[in-house]
Amino acid sequence: MGLISLRTANQLYWLGRYVQRGLDLLHRLYDTHSNETAPVGLRYEEFCECLGIESEFANRDAFLQALFFEKENSYSILFSLTTAYENAVFLRNTIGHEGFAYLRLAFNTLESLRVVNFYDVKPVIDYLYAFWGSLDECADRRVRAMVRWGKWVEIRDLAGRFEDADDKLEKAVGQLQENLHVLEVAEYLNVAQALDREGGIDFTNELFTTIYRP
Repeated sequence: MGLISLRTANQLYWLGRYVQRGLDLLHRLYDTHSNETAPVGLRYEEFCECLGIESEFANRDAFLQALFFEKENSYSILFSLTTAYENAVFLRNTIGHEGFAYLRLAFNTLESLRVVNFYDVKPVIDYLYAFWGSLDECADRRVRAMVRWGKWVEIRDLAGRFEDADDKLEKAVGQLQENLHVLEVAEYLNVAQALDREGGIDFTNELFTTIYRP
């Protein structure tokens, strides 16, 4: 497994997952709720069902407030960015100070908000994309591959939960395979199983612990 320790590998992997989870959910919330004429009640119930959470919100605003800011709930965007930032604190010398700075800006910007305003949230999305871009410039090749492993597992996970098109699943699994090749562990990936609509989510989610056994 090269020079990356189990602890560092775990932090890099989950850094990638939580950064991408926050970014992915931000985009989905834009697509679902930025249109005031959309059937919001139905859509937010479907959104909750995809995430596996109860849709016990009084209205659209309560739903958005919880999805953005309830830090104690693992489904919220603030929880994702908090966890990503906490991992990044320990990894700043590994991922590069520029990448760490962008992630800190994303976290601080979101945490400073009190109500959902999609215009105010736009910089958070920009900072997260800047994080991914800086990772390409600053980090070691194997470090990049480990963080991207987490990224593409998260994309595959959410694509399955939200029943995205097949081409999105295929792209996620293809990118996952590329990064596992860099880490010299691609033989653990069963592509057909990863693409399976029924068991693919569990397979790809469990892949890290299958390879990196304590």
